[in-house]
Amino acid sequence: FAAIEEHQPDIVGFSAFLTTTMPMFKANINALEKAGLRDSVVVMVGGAPVTQEYADAVGADGYAADASATVKKAKALLDERRAKVPA
Repeated sequence: FAAIEEHQPDIVGFSAFLTTTMPMFKANINALEKAGLRDSVVVMVGGAPVTQEYADAVGADGYAADASATVKKAKALLDERRAKVPA
């Protein structure tokens, strides 16, 4: 999580290409929470076996089925986040 602290990204993405690696999404989100970083980033997940239902179950902020949809979803999530921050 040093890279998140150093670079302070708006979005962190996790991708899985096998169902056997999907449980790491929840483990990583839990680790972000434990490190006190969860509220500072939007978490997006994706990959061939991933679904919106799985993204919801692990507590991700966003999911998209392909790269084009990911860009649109990321922009929408950032717009939502920025709208919540007082100017």
